[in-house]
Amino acid sequence: MKRQRIQPVCTYSTSKTTKPIRSEDAVSLKLAQEEIEKHERHIRYVLMKINKAILDLPENKDIKHLGNNCFSIRSSNLLSQSWSPSFYKFKEQYKAIVAELEKKQTATKKIKTLKNIITSGKIRIYSSGHIHYIQLHQKVIEYLKKIY
Repeated sequence: MKRQRIQPVCTYSTSKTTKPIRSEDAVSLKLAQEEIEKHERHIRYVLMKINKAILDLPENKDIKHLGNNCFSIRSSNLLSQSWSPSFYKFKEQYKAIVAELEKKQTATKKIKTLKNIITSGKIRIYSSGHIHYIQLHQKVIEYLKKIY
């Protein structure tokens, strides 16, 4: 007597009927996992490019660096805006934005956070158990809008 090979059969249901799925129609788990990993690598690559684009945005042209943590700025640029040094150092603001994006778990949350930062014009920073907001310079927001 000859042995018959048994084909595994899965089923799926629609609202009206239950139909069998033949094993040759089903996607192998290994191929599905490879596809998912490929897409995840691509998403990580795109997010890395976004972070790099943010960090490569230009520094404030109105400041003159005098050292690592020192710069000068004309007093006429201070009259109507914040007097906080971090407000004028764009690179610090870019680093804070990227750090905030890195905290998010998914790509969707990262993009949503970037959009919220652009629309609100400020970034939320957690420090010593407290929430602080850093007001972004208008030029930083303009630069961010160009890459968004």
